[in-house]
Parts: sequence; C-alpha cells; structure tokens
Amino acid sequence: MLFFIIMGLTIPVVSAIGSVLFEISGRTTTVSIINLWKMIFGLIVLTVVMYFMYGITIPTLAFTPLVVTFISSVVGFAICDYYLVSAFVMIGSRTTNLILSLMPIFTGLVGHFIINDPLAAQQWIGIVIAIIGVVIVIRYGGDETRVRDFAIYKKGVLYAFIAMVSLGLSLIALKIALRYASAGDIILVRSWIALLLFLATVVVMRESHRIVDVLKSKALFQTTLWGSIMFIGISVPISILAMQYLPAAVVAAFIAITPLMIIPLAFFILKEKIKKTDILGAAVCFAGIILLIV
Repeated sequence: MLFFIIMGLTIPVVSAIGSVLFEISGRTTTVSIINLWKMIFGLIVLTVVMYFMYGITIPTLAFTPLVVTFISSVVGFAICDYYLVSAFVMIGSRTTNLILSLMPIFTGLVGHFIINDPLAAQQWIGIVIAIIGVVIVIRYGGDETRVRDFAIYKKGVLYAFIAMVSLGLSLIALKIALRYASAGDIILVRSWIALLLFLATVVVMRESHRIVDVLKSKALFQTTLWGSIMFIGISVPISILAMQYLPAAVVAAFIAITPLMIIPLAFFILKEKIKKTDILGAAVCFAGIILLIV
C-alpha cells in the first residue's frame, strides 16, 4: 500500500511539471499546434506503456463504449485542452490548476442535484472553503504582469473554469465507458480520437503550415515533448494504477495537491513573484477539497 501511495504522490509532481512546460510552449506557438503535438508525443508513450501494462497494441471497442469514449474525447480533449492550454498562457499554470482542482466540487454538485447523490454537511463546508481559496488567489494573488491586463486575465479565468467543467464531464463519460471495456482499450481509443480531433482543428483553423514550428525550434520541441511525457505519458498510467489500488478519494486528494506543487516551479523556472496570498489561497483550497472528498 505504501508503494502505491508514493506512486500516487508522483501524480501532482508530473502534472505540475507538465503544466509549466506547456505554459512555456504556449508563448511560442498556437494552442492548436501544442495540443496536436502533445497528443502525438503522448500517444507514442501511452502505446508503449499500455503494451507493457495490458499487452494492448491495437485497441478494440464495442459500439456503446466507443460512442461514450468519443463523447469523452470531444469534451475532455477537443474542448478541455483548448481552453486549458489557453488558460495556461493567459493566467499561468498556477491559477489554472487551482481552478481545475475545483473539479471534485463540480462532480459533487452534479451528483447532488442530478443523480440524487446528496452531499453531507462536511462536504458543503469543504466546497465553501475551496471556493474561498480560489477567490483569494484570483482576487489578491496571481502574476502581477497578467493581472494588470484585466480583460485577458478575466478571460483566462473563464477559460480555466470551462476546462474544469469539460474535464469533469469527460471523466463522468469515461467512468461510464469503463463499465463496458478495459481501461487500456479505452485510453488508447480515446487518445487516437483526440489526435484526429486536434488534427482537424489545426486544418479548420488554417494552421497546418505551423505544424513544423515544434520541429524547427529546439526549445519548443523539448518543452512540448517533455510536457507531453509528463502530462500524458506518465500521469495517465500512474493515475490508472493508483485508482486500482487506492480509494478514489485518496487519488483525488493527490491531484488536488498540484496547485501547491506548481508554486516552487513557477518561482524557480518561470521566475514569477510568489505572493503570500498565492500560497494561502492554494492551501485553503486544498483544505476544502480534502473536506469534500474524505
């Protein structure tokens, strides 16, 4: 059990590193190009990992899980990742991941009001506390250079919330698909669908000529490659293993730590000024999420 707890703790670490790397990549090329290459690199790593974990090379799905997986891919990749990477660029990975950590609140509210899974009093208190933490960072924290351009900052916050809701809906659809097929098949099919969706997005937005941007710039290639490996190639398989051996609430708690992990990375790598309110808000939000999921 201790081994899987230690393994689970790597989830926020690799997610934080991946977020920072994609934030750097987003300063050089477009969101669509980053998402396309992120999926290309990530799918290569996932294919290798899924082969060793499940012996899968060519995934197959029946009609029902295929449809649900397609919906999960559209919402979780085509929509979520576009707004997620855009938010990284607009408001930074710290604030974006802090807003993403509210996802358990979203799924909890969906369960309470839609599928008749009521929340306990402690969980409602956790929701309030977590929201207060996010408000502290949005209102009093954040990178001053971004906050000064309030219109873009406000748009970035909105994009982060859209990404959070999209991710929550995607995970709900993914959970339904897991009732009908193995995790390995679903993950690979979902990734292939996402790759095709991102490629179509690049074509529709007439950015095909920029696909080679990542190959032309060594710095952009490295940040996108390693961001993909961290964000998809490592985080996804570890999350699957952790979910198999640890309670879902524990895994969710690990993921909620990500905003705290990004703070030192933002300070040392991105050279951002960290305010006390950033640390306070992230800690308050984390405390609220813990109350919600335990």
